Amino acid sequence: MSTATANGGTDLYSYRCESCGGSAIWRPAKQQVACRSCDTVVPLPPADQTRATSFFLVPYLRDSPENRRNRVPLRVERPCPTCSHMVVFESGLEGTTCPACLTPLLRPPIDGDMPIRPTGVVPFRVDQVDAHERLRAWWRERRGSDRRTRHLQPAPLVARYLPVWQFSVRVHCPWRHTSTDSDGKETVTSGEIRGDYGEREPGNHSLPAELLQSVAFPFEAAIAYDRRYLAGAIVEQYDGDIFRAWDAARWRLDDLVQRLVRKDAGVFGDVEETWPSWTQEKGWLILAPFYTTEVTLDGGHHQIVIDGYGGQIASTVPPHVPRGVWLVLLAMLAGFVWFIWWLVAG
Repeated sequence: MSTATANGGTDLYSYRCESCGGSAIWRPAKQQVACRSCDTVVPLPPADQTRATSFFLVPYLRDSPENRRNRVPLRVERPCPTCSHMVVFESGLEGTTCPACLTPLLRPPIDGDMPIRPTGVVPFRVDQVDAHERLRAWWRERRGSDRRTRHLQPAPLVARYLPVWQFSVRVHCPWRHTSTDSDGKETVTSGEIRGDYGEREPGNHSLPAELLQSVAFPFEAAIAYDRRYLAGAIVEQYDGDIFRAWDAARWRLDDLVQRLVRKDAGVFGDVEETWPSWTQEKGWLILAPFYTTEVTLDGGHHQIVIDGYGGQIASTVPPHVPRGVWLVLLAMLAGFVWFIWWLVAG
C-alpha cells in the first residue's frame, strides 16, 4: 500500500500495482486487492479473518460532555497522490475516487468525524459483472412484459459501503398472568423467557431505510475492519448519533420481547405482569456492501439496491401489470356491481 502526504500532513490511502504502477481495488472474484489495469494481485499481509468486534453501549449512552458534543461532518479537500488533482470528500464520505485519474482514495479520520469507528466490514463478494447480470435478469422479470420499458437501462452501478448498526441484548423476563374461565374460576400461570436478541438500524439516510431493511444483512459474514476491502468503493460514515439508532432498535426489541411473552403465556392480549431485565447491551458498526443505481420510470425517480455480498435486489420500481390483467379485473368488478344491483333490485 502506498500513502501520499497531502496538505496539512494528512495521508490519503491508495493501493498501487507493483507491476505497472496503476491503482488497485478490491476484486470480489479474487477476494484480493488487484490492479485495475493489468489485474495483478497486490501482495499484502494476510487479512484478519476474525469476527467483527463489538463494544458495550453504556459508555456511549451516558449523559456526558463527550456524548453531547455536536459533530458536523466536514467537507474535506486533498490533492490526489497520483495526479495532484484536488479531490473532494463530501461531508460524510471517507472513500471516493479521483475524478481526474480515477484513483480510488481513502482518507484517515479527522476531528469532525463521529466518535465510533467501524468495528467490522462485510467484503464485497459479488463483482460488478455479476451484479449487472443479476440486475438485467431482475429487470426482465419485473418489467419484461412492458414493451415501453423492457429495454430501459438504469444508470451505472456504484459500489458503496453503507454503515449499519447491529445491536444485541440479553433478556430475562419472568411473567405472571391470571386468567378467568367461563365459570369464574381464576388460574394463575407463570413462566420466563431468556435469550440473546438482536436488531439492526441503518447508520445514515443516504438510502430509504425501508429499502435497506428489505435486504438481508449478512451480519455473520462481518469480519475485522480492514481498509483493503474498501478500495474502489464509495465509503460513507454514519450520521446523527447512536442514541436515536439505539432508541429505534430498542423499541423493536421491546415489542419482540412482549410478543414472545404472549406466545409463552398462550394469550392474545397483554400479559398482566412482566419483569424484564436487559443486560449485555452491545453494538457493532458494520460497513455493508451495496451496489446502487437509479432509473426514471413513468415520471418517477426510483432507486435500486443490490446486496454486494449475496446479490439480493430491492427497489422502489413497481412490477408491471399487463393491460389484459387490468381488463379482467375491471370486468370482474363490473360483474360484481351488476350482481349486487340485481340482488337489491330483485
